[in-house]
Formats: sequence, structure tokens, C-alpha cells
Amino acid sequence: MIFSDFETDPLERAVRPQMREAEVERELKRYKQISIVDLETAPVLLQVSILQSAIIMVRPQRAACQTH
Repeated sequence: MIFSDFETDPLERAVRPQMREAEVERELKRYKQISIVDLETAPVLLQVSILQSAIIMVRPQRAACQTH
């Protein structure tokens, strides 16, 4: 996730993804199955890994849509 507003307080910036994750888990009732990471503050290798995983998940759906 990339947040649209920049949080200046380092503690708030660090906790914000965890707070959003808790909200989403409660809404979807998918406890311990969701991970939210702030891509702007994550280490570079983690950013790359997340983006590569997202591309892998999206490609099969696109291919299925194009064949119909």
C-alpha cells in the first residue's frame, strides 16, 4: 500500500500499516491472513518482492480476460 498523505511523526508512520491491516482484517473477517506494508518506508528488497508477487497475481487474470 502507498498512503496518499505523508505522516511526519515516525511512530505514527511505523504503526499506520498495522492499524490499517487490523481494520481490513475486522471488515473481511480474515484474521492473520492479510499483510499491509507501506511501500514508501519498506526496505527496497521487500518492495521489489511485493511488486513481483503482485505482477504474478495479476497476469493470469489479464490473460483470461483477453482470450474471451
